[in-house]
Amino acid sequence: MKFTSSITTGSMVLAGVLIAGIASSTPAHAHSNDWATPFLGGVMAGHILTRFGEQRQQQTQAMQEMASGGGGYGGGYGGGYGGGYVPAPQYYAPPQLTPQQQLQQLDQLAAGGYITPQQYQERRQAILNGM
Repeated sequence: MKFTSSITTGSMVLAGVLIAGIASSTPAHAHSNDWATPFLGGVMAGHILTRFGEQRQQQTQAMQEMASGGGGYGGGYGGGYGGGYVPAPQYYAPPQLTPQQQLQQLDQLAAGGYITPQQYQERRQAILNGM
């Protein structure tokens, strides 16, 4: 859809430039109505600017719908598929240690002097109670 609208807008701009070029290359004395060329150029430019504004508004609305999770094929974060699909972040919890591994880790902390003997006893009892 974007590609098609770009071609349409590009061809309209090109047509406007060609019309302005052809109209300005003809001698002024050949026309009895010198107001027609600027008038048609203004109409063409107004049409192009209006279409550009409408396209910009549609793009903004589509982006807002995607961000809010509405419209399209599920849009938003973590739903459906489409051009704006962004997968939801996945967080993994570290694997649970067995009670033996927890006791070994606790022994290492105590041996290294990172915890007091009282903390060692409290945590050791909590591990044993959780079995």
